[in-house]
Amino acid sequence: MEAKETEGDLMIWSGHNRKLVASALAILLFATGCGDDDSDDDAMDEGNQAAEPKDMTPSGAKVFFLTPSDGATVSSPVQFTMGTENFTIEPSGPVNMGAGHFHLLVDTGCVTPGETIPSNPGHHHYGGGQQEAELELSAGEHTVCLQAGDGVHTALDLTEEIRLIVK
Repeated sequence: MEAKETEGDLMIWSGHNRKLVASALAILLFATGCGDDDSDDDAMDEGNQAAEPKDMTPSGAKVFFLTPSDGATVSSPVQFTMGTENFTIEPSGPVNMGAGHFHLLVDTGCVTPGETIPSNPGHHHYGGGQQEAELELSAGEHTVCLQAGDGVHTALDLTEEIRLIVK
């Protein structure tokens, strides 16, 4: 379409101007849709909590020690065998619903779900998907937390804690 001119030499409705007007209108509509009007946002906000970590723990999921048992007297190195119910053990990497890998936390307590499991001497990561581990522990009493983490080591609410006596 050709440009039309008016008395003030103002160009209106040329093909280029239509695109500019359409773009400006789209931006205006988008901006008003994202405004601060709270009237209908309360219900939407309740189901749309981006700041909260997504719970990757399926209903009925459990992690547990197959060996050793709580209160056992053991020798070092201590052999651990770990199991799950309704949860898949896989190597670290992508975050998948209902899946993750094991961590053994020695004398540190379990990590709050949603926090990153630290990488230090008291936190042992089994990101290869291992379900067995061997740890050198000093003589004495120890508390060991078995905790599942997602593919990027975010602590899940899947834990079991045992006390051991190492002779």
